[in-house]
Amino acid sequence: MDKNAWFAYAAPLCRPFLEKRDPGCKLRATFGSLLNKTYVGRAAFQNMYDLVSSGSCWNVDEQERDWETRVRYELLESQVASTHARANTRWFVETDAECVQVDCFAITEDPSTTRDLVLKSSSDKLEIDGVTIRRIQEDTSLLTLEAHSPYAGVTIVKKKVFTVQTHFHWEYTFCLVWSSPFQEDRDDSAGALIFKQEPKCEVHVTCQLLAEPGNTATSWEYLAESLLYKIHDAVPSRYRSPGGASVSIPSVD
Repeated sequence: MDKNAWFAYAAPLCRPFLEKRDPGCKLRATFGSLLNKTYVGRAAFQNMYDLVSSGSCWNVDEQERDWETRVRYELLESQVASTHARANTRWFVETDAECVQVDCFAITEDPSTTRDLVLKSSSDKLEIDGVTIRRIQEDTSLLTLEAHSPYAGVTIVKKKVFTVQTHFHWEYTFCLVWSSPFQEDRDDSAGALIFKQEPKCEVHVTCQLLAEPGNTATSWEYLAESLLYKIHDAVPSRYRSPGGASVSIPSVD
């Protein structure tokens, strides 16, 4: 890939990220397939996990830690009383499997910063086809719900996260997401919920500023190059070109 072309393409994404220096702001690269830009196929997910988890930069605890089970509820805007309406925002409540640890977060995407990369050499575009990179704002303030609001959009998530710190905080996040639960015995109101659909497979690479006093980070060009390398490091060789390249900038023609 032409590095100067990549810098020109990535500037509207990376330059404001460093200029604002907001610790709640993140850059997130999401791998997707031809059918869905948010999820990859199960085979690609396994190949990517095997590649990333075998890296030498993770500590032993991170590599050996078991997958974390989370119960995630997505809220409708009308159910949230403690926030003002914001475009492109989604609200979530997430708990551990025992519903003891409860986290609230709102994610606001900035569509004006979206940048797409494609994997032209992917052997199966239904498994993995490209990457969507965007700037997001994550707010972890406690949410107050409207009275008697039901939870909607429940999913069960198996999550594994690998982190590394350079001039920035980087996370590789792998999620298996089960949705659309139902009760097999509708006459049994206490019956367990069953997930029969295959899980959706999420792979994200996320960058965040380090919350350290005096941290001045570095140039946006360095960030853009680092982001490209981090994405490249998550693409298995079977989805790269014979010359080793992983992604390319979409044609603007």
